[in-house]
Amino acid sequence: MANIWIFASGTRNGWWSGLKKLLERVESWEIEWVENIVVVSNHVKWWVYDIVNKYENRQDVLPFNIKFHSVNNFPKRWDNWHFSPHDLELIKQIGAWIMEEYHLDYVFLSWRIKHILWIPTEKLVNIHPGPTQKPYGGVWMYGHHVHNKVWEDYKNWIIKRSCITMHYVTEEVDEWPIICQIPVVLEWCDSAEDVWRKVNQVEHEFQWIITKMIIDWDIYLDKKGIVNYPDDFQYNLELNLKE
Repeated sequence: MANIWIFASGTRNGWWSGLKKLLERVESWEIEWVENIVVVSNHVKWWVYDIVNKYENRQDVLPFNIKFHSVNNFPKRWDNWHFSPHDLELIKQIGAWIMEEYHLDYVFLSWRIKHILWIPTEKLVNIHPGPTQKPYGGVWMYGHHVHNKVWEDYKNWIIKRSCITMHYVTEEVDEWPIICQIPVVLEWCDSAEDVWRKVNQVEHEFQWIITKMIIDWDIYLDKKGIVNYPDDFQYNLELNLKE
C-alpha cells in the first residue's frame, strides 16, 4: 500500500484541478494500493481545500484516508530563483515534518519545490505543462509562462505542438529523467489561453494513468538512473515539436 503526497495549487474555482481527477480515480479503485493521501497547498481558501474537504467528510466510506495540509505564506523566490537562507531552512523543515508525520512513499507535484531533494529522485515526480526542452522549461518557465512561449512560437511556425511532460525530479529544474511526453495538438487555438485549456485537458486524461503506473511499479527509476517501462508502454518518450 502506498502513502502519497500531492502538491496542488489549482485555480480559485478548481475548474482545472488535476487533483480532483486523481481522487476520483482512487475512489473508483482505478488507482489501487493507495492507503493515505496528503494534499499540500499554499492556497488554503481556494477550491483545492474544498475538494479535499468533501472527501474528508466522507472518510468513513472511502477506500483511503485523506488529509489536507496548508502551507500559508509560502516563501517567495528571489529574482535569481533562489530562496533566502532563512526561507530555505523553513521549506526543509516543512518538508521533513510532513514526510515523517505521514510516512509518505511518493511525492507528486503540480508545482515544484527544488529544495526538498533529500527525498530520493525515484520518489519525486513532477508534471510540466509543456515541453521541458528550452526555452519551454527551466527557471521561471511554469504555468502561463510556458503557454505564452508555446503560443508565440506556434504562431511563428517554430513548433507544431505542445505536450505534457512528467519527469522525475533531480537537482536541475525540469531536467531528466523524463517519464513521458504526451503531445498536445494546437489546431483551432487562437490564444495562449486556448493552449492552456488544451494542455489541461490532456493532463487530466493522462496524468492519472502515469501516476497509477508509478504506484503499481509498472514504471520505476533504477539505480542507474534509467526509467523502466512495461513492454507495451505506448506514450512518447522523445517528442519532436517541429514535425
